[in-house]
Amino acid sequence: MNISWFRDSPVYLLRKGDDRNTYKSLTAYCGFDAAPYEMERVANEVKNYCTGGDVIWDSGILAVSFFGTFLLQSIGFTEYTASLANCLSGLSGTLGAVVGTFALDRLGRRLLVVGSLLLLAAVNTSMMLLVYYFNITKETWMGWGFLALFIIFLFLFSAGIGPTAWFLGAELSPAGCRAKMQSMSVSAQYLSCFLSPIIYYPLNASIGPSSFLVFIIPLTLSAVYFHRYLPETNGRTTEEIIAVLNQHELKK
Repeated sequence: MNISWFRDSPVYLLRKGDDRNTYKSLTAYCGFDAAPYEMERVANEVKNYCTGGDVIWDSGILAVSFFGTFLLQSIGFTEYTASLANCLSGLSGTLGAVVGTFALDRLGRRLLVVGSLLLLAAVNTSMMLLVYYFNITKETWMGWGFLALFIIFLFLFSAGIGPTAWFLGAELSPAGCRAKMQSMSVSAQYLSCFLSPIIYYPLNASIGPSSFLVFIIPLTLSAVYFHRYLPETNGRTTEEIIAVLNQHELKK
């Protein structure tokens, strides 16, 4: 296939400040008549990305909110109200990220990670039971209970395991391995974001609310594993952390 006529993404070009080639790219992809309107749309998109992107990225809530609209629709919300409720509930994720900033040093990494994993497993279990009950009774008011649980989930994720996952691997590694460890950590997160909908949606269609076990089981097992092996890194040097990890190895 001949791809020599392909042009760079208009968004990519505009973010570089190349207005001229952005317009040429839009003309090639959208046509001469639509290019002015698309230019305005892309400019607004880039502007919104620059002003709002940091909040979304740093909060770690993007992957968690991915299922929001779908889950709320499954419990009785319409498409419009589910989208609106999911958007508003995202504010709890932002609040959780702010709280997590202070909690990391006050509570310590270990307590925050293990505690948030167990609480998230409990919230997911409550969601599963609520969906089971909704499927039996069809009580629409239960949708609001599910929304409350979803808001709590977003808050707990953003205050606990969400931001911690970005740097904990680097704290546990010696200097020579930090870059590799951080790369593996980020890759694992993106891979899980890719696989989650691929696994969850077919399961939800076939087994219904039991599909929440896809989240409940890994959360519970991770909490048990980290409770057993994760040392507290707050206030410790790399040498002290490695010494604690080596002690765990000797006990095996």
